Amino acid sequence: PVRLSAHLGWPADALEPARDSLTVAEYIALLGAGDQLARDPLFGLHTGLHARLSTYPFYGLVVCACTTLRAAFVQTRRYEGLAHDLGRSRLDERGGIATYYWDTPWLPACTPTQARHLVDSVLAGILTFVSWLAHERLPVREIGLPYPEPDATIRAAHAQVFGPAVVYGVPAAYGRFDAALLDRPVPNADGSMLKVLQRHADELLAARLRETSEPRVVTDVRREIAAQLASDRARVDDVAAALALSTRTLQRKLAEAGTNFQAVHD
Repeated sequence: PVRLSAHLGWPADALEPARDSLTVAEYIALLGAGDQLARDPLFGLHTGLHARLSTYPFYGLVVCACTTLRAAFVQTRRYEGLAHDLGRSRLDERGGIATYYWDTPWLPACTPTQARHLVDSVLAGILTFVSWLAHERLPVREIGLPYPEPDATIRAAHAQVFGPAVVYGVPAAYGRFDAALLDRPVPNADGSMLKVLQRHADELLAARLRETSEPRVVTDVRREIAAQLASDRARVDDVAAALALSTRTLQRKLAEAGTNFQAVHD
């Protein structure tokens, strides 16, 4: 983490685990930095192959409570925004064939290498997580990758991870498979937990949507209050100090945002 941060000109603690999240631009920059520092042209693919339950914050737990892969996809569509803003999933079923699409608006802002790492990390991550969920590697008829055909070494790696039928230069990333797989039972799924997990996921999603629409100072104050409450204290003076503001300045900024410290605290 320290080398990655230094390479990108970020503060040394920029990638500490305590940090809530990365922006899309930061994540894409990290993929490029990882490629350069590890000298690994398959860095995005390798990142995806290391996907696990914690890669998909909280909504991964919701998916684990689904009794079929079809139900898991429905919950993915509903709660994908809890994990990331890299793109969104959709499903098309025709004539017994299902096509899972992953749409992202970020490719035009990427370098060709970053675009490849981004798409590879996401698709390999999905395939790895679904295989873990199903307790077996599910057969995929075809994978589509929305960037130009790479060199032979990268194509060989794609064939090993995705299967031999890989198509390049398509409008959106996709995976095509037999639709019957969607109704296959998920081993060890505890369907009784789904409603409870959904309620909590809905609360988290509502909070995230609120944070994206409210002034930054309110979001910062809320997060600092939450952190300080973990230590049984969250006073306005302490929060202001943590945000490098005077108490009076913090109160003024909150008033300009249409709220006050006590309201955010409550």
